Amino acid sequence: MILDGFGFSMYRSFGPEAQRIGPLKKVNFLIGQNNSGKSNVLRFLAEHFANALEVIRGQSDKLKLSDLDWHHGQVHSLTVVEVAVDPTDPQFEKLFERLDPRARTEVNRKLIKKLHQSKTLTEGHSLAWFRYEKQANGSFQLSPALGNALYDEGILHHSEWASLWQCITNTSGGDIKSAWIPQTLRRIAPVQLINPKVYLVPAIRRIGEAGTKAEDFSGLGIIDRLAQLQNPDRKQQHLKGKFLQINRFLQTVTENETAQLEIPYERDTILVHMDGHTLPLNSLGTGIHEVVILAAAATVLDHSLVCIEEPELHLHPLLQKKLVRHFVEHTTNQYMITTHSAHLLDTLGVAIFHVRQQDGASRISTVTTSMDRCLICSDLGYRASDLLQANCIIWVEGPSDRIYLLHWIRAVDPELVEGLDYSIMFYGGRLLSHLSADDKEVEDFISLRRLNQHLTIIMDSDRPNAKAAINATKQRIQAEFDKGPGFAWITAGREVENYIQPSDLRAAVEQVSPAAAPLLKTGRHQNCLKYKTSGGKTATADKVKVAAEVAKLKPNMTVLDLREQMERLVEFIRKANGS
Repeated sequence: MILDGFGFSMYRSFGPEAQRIGPLKKVNFLIGQNNSGKSNVLRFLAEHFANALEVIRGQSDKLKLSDLDWHHGQVHSLTVVEVAVDPTDPQFEKLFERLDPRARTEVNRKLIKKLHQSKTLTEGHSLAWFRYEKQANGSFQLSPALGNALYDEGILHHSEWASLWQCITNTSGGDIKSAWIPQTLRRIAPVQLINPKVYLVPAIRRIGEAGTKAEDFSGLGIIDRLAQLQNPDRKQQHLKGKFLQINRFLQTVTENETAQLEIPYERDTILVHMDGHTLPLNSLGTGIHEVVILAAAATVLDHSLVCIEEPELHLHPLLQKKLVRHFVEHTTNQYMITTHSAHLLDTLGVAIFHVRQQDGASRISTVTTSMDRCLICSDLGYRASDLLQANCIIWVEGPSDRIYLLHWIRAVDPELVEGLDYSIMFYGGRLLSHLSADDKEVEDFISLRRLNQHLTIIMDSDRPNAKAAINATKQRIQAEFDKGPGFAWITAGREVENYIQPSDLRAAVEQVSPAAAPLLKTGRHQNCLKYKTSGGKTATADKVKVAAEVAKLKPNMTVLDLREQMERLVEFIRKANGS
């Protein structure tokens, strides 16, 4: 991670109340209406963040702000800059390693981590925030309020402050409030370490003509950049790997394994070879044209903070998700992305921040709940009918079934991605009688096909023995789903857990419940999560925890009809996605 979190106040549309953006992940979205202030966040990072860090460290004597950077005309109005660190992040270790060798003791490590985890710096959350306030002389200093609050909190004893300060500064004397606390904080703050390379990819992007040069990544200089990757000099042969990486991405977005980029000798265009034909890139359509510019910029850069404005322009929702997946899996950068696209809200493993105008100033809130996402959709003007689900929906009874299913899908086809190629939804066992896959009106039933036409369902047979019949509700559901598109999968055993190899199940139960005696029964039609406790009582292991442990093991796909059913399911997902 390049940044764990940052904040600022009194910059352009941002008012006197400092707005924090964090915790950050590898990919971060800023979502909001036009003129809410999203682009001002990117502008602050690209144009002023490095300068602000230099002023804080005393490496520069002033901020380089233009008249347009002043909030509501208030000259040189940037008054607060905040930087955060996650004590569990490797960044923390780098901070510790920067100290004088004599200060790098295990005792001091524990004391510094204790400070980073204090209520004063974390305010009860995961990040430790260091706030710098502008002084009358134009410099930025740590807020005195932090030191006073730490003193009042009593996070360290008087003697611990003295010892830590002496080790870090190699000085003696002083007092706790004017020297020990503020000087210690300055040395252990993340601002001493962070010096990111920041690049801005603007919203207006196009491929320039032959010989076009550009310092930015708007696409004007992309032909020369790609040419250098395609044919690097002798000392930079490793760059060919980046060119191959961009080609693989082109194959992904075009869904064509023959697609290859080439920069001709004249460097006047970008050629695409595909299915035995050679065409200029722009003939493939604006979407492919645009996404290659973005993927190339992200691949050319390394270990940088890349700010991208509205990558969804001209891109189909599926291409948007593939682009983000490329960022996550095949690049080394961290991304701050402005967008209006609700299709990116369910992207796994990203951080989302909602930017709004309130009382004449931009405000930022972290999006963590489904309700937060609903508020964004409302803010952007989306209606329920505007939002589409994944191309395939798989209905399961509960969370443990989802864990097993993801585990098995990865074993059969690791290329399929939840949230992109398919979604898994829960129906809950007792709700099954109120569900219907039919299009016709069924009193008291919910028609699932109105939510998505490509759907399948997995149901426990609940049969206590091989001769027992499937109940009427499940027979009805199976008949409705099997009409297609889609099908119903009723487990060959009593429940999904019967698809787990007994030895794996025993190991998982023992991991979850260390005091568990051997499982009572593991037969095809048994409740195989039951075990005897050390006290002789019968107990049932936690389904979700057991599933999580099983998912750490290599699956045995030969149990019952598991392989047959999974191959059928994976083929259905592929067809639903047009492959």
